[in-house]
Amino acid sequence: MVDVTEILRHWYAGRPKVEVARSLGVDAKTVRRYVAPAEAAGMAPGGPPVTGEQWRALARQWFPQIAGTGIRQVSWREIAVHHDRIAGLLGVAPVSVIHQRLADEQGLGASVASLRRYVRAHFSARVRAEEVRMRRPLGAPGGEGQVDYGYLGLWPDPSTGRRRRVWAFSMVLPYSRHLFVRPAVSMTQRAWTEAQIAAFEFLGGVPRRIVPDYVPRNIIRD
Repeated sequence: MVDVTEILRHWYAGRPKVEVARSLGVDAKTVRRYVAPAEAAGMAPGGPPVTGEQWRALARQWFPQIAGTGIRQVSWREIAVHHDRIAGLLGVAPVSVIHQRLADEQGLGASVASLRRYVRAHFSARVRAEEVRMRRPLGAPGGEGQVDYGYLGLWPDPSTGRRRRVWAFSMVLPYSRHLFVRPAVSMTQRAWTEAQIAAFEFLGGVPRRIVPDYVPRNIIRD
């Protein structure tokens, strides 16, 4: 399940086809198939700007067999199966983490970009509520540390030869905006604790309060 225009935009921006396939979670042959008409038309990465509507028009012209139901709706049908789960996780975890959970636990094949579009279309009120927030007072220096995980991508592990998902643990101090970032290949309770200890050592102290945007589920069980 893939948004054709998304593949075309990534390729046109200059990303190698193999990299496009890896980042979007599709087969490299799929990327080559959808890019082929653009190349045949004389288009090349880095050319004149192409708008989203122009890409959609070209995709409908090149691939009429999928244009009837809407290119992005193909992946949306797969995402819709998990609608209730997404609703329960919104506001608790970032969309990137929701996508990774659904991919790992439910075998979701749609890209994270498709999930973001689905969320904006079906949970627009909640998205707007998240975007419109009152500015919080900074508080005292060292009063708070905000922590989160963000998905970075895949990393070829030299010890096993297999690709592993890599996450970024981050801790930011709102008063100074001082930031600590640590790559991680797991989000277990142990990894979560070790990352926070490393952040305290790096920052030279412990904030009075830790505010997590995302907490690994097994921490709650433990």
